[in-house]
Amino acid sequence: MNFQPLHKRTLLHTALFIIAVTCSLFANAQGHVVFKGSILMAQSTNAEVSMIVTDGVDTMDVMIGCHGQYNFAVPTNETVSVILTSEEHITKEILLDTHNAPVAKGPFARPENVEFYVQLERQDKNYPMEYDGLAGKIYFTLLGEGVRTLLVPTPQAKNMLASNAIAAKL
Repeated sequence: MNFQPLHKRTLLHTALFIIAVTCSLFANAQGHVVFKGSILMAQSTNAEVSMIVTDGVDTMDVMIGCHGQYNFAVPTNETVSVILTSEEHITKEILLDTHNAPVAKGPFARPENVEFYVQLERQDKNYPMEYDGLAGKIYFTLLGEGVRTLLVPTPQAKNMLASNAIAAKL
């Protein structure tokens, strides 16, 4: 095949463009950690549960399966909050910190998977309550040559919701 100079230049530009795009994709590749598990409830109810993952700027709604299963990914070196709300249950918040998480390397590498379950407690309609602080924290810590995942449940005190406490005084 004998290419004209114009065709050679076009092929060269196309090849350089493809190389540049490929290099930028590999340079910006960021690892992530997959979190999965189930939402557990003491009494079997059909209450709709909402799971929101936020870093304070961006918010992501997580789809919850018919039996309470969930699955979502968080980029490494991020700290996010998972907020679970339901009309019939007390709202819970869990902090996820993916700093120090092992990063999958190579074309066939799998991301780190962390499985955790969340138990929701029933809300009393006469005396609505809220938790005092986080329900727990999940983070990664360096351990010798490896990394260990720590799931830390936090003891939670319950307080009456402020709006109901004020309404009760009136």
